[in-house]
Amino acid sequence: MTARICPYCNEKMQRGYISAQNRLCWTPEGETDRGSTLWSKSPNSIVLAEYYLLAAAKVDADYCESCGKIIIDISG
Repeated sequence: MTARICPYCNEKMQRGYISAQNRLCWTPEGETDRGSTLWSKSPNSIVLAEYYLLAAAKVDADYCESCGKIIIDISG
């Protein structure tokens, strides 16, 4: 896969990933991502990744060292 170019500063980005131990979500500002159970989330959250059979939740992400931005493609 060719390196992604940062849309903010036009520098080459580094490929990597973000992981968590159960669910990795993006939650809108002003809403909580915490609930009564480990799997609770805001109804407006976007799940980026979930764990499967004891493997950490993981999503590919590109990082721009030049401007400090991370880009995550959300599938499905």
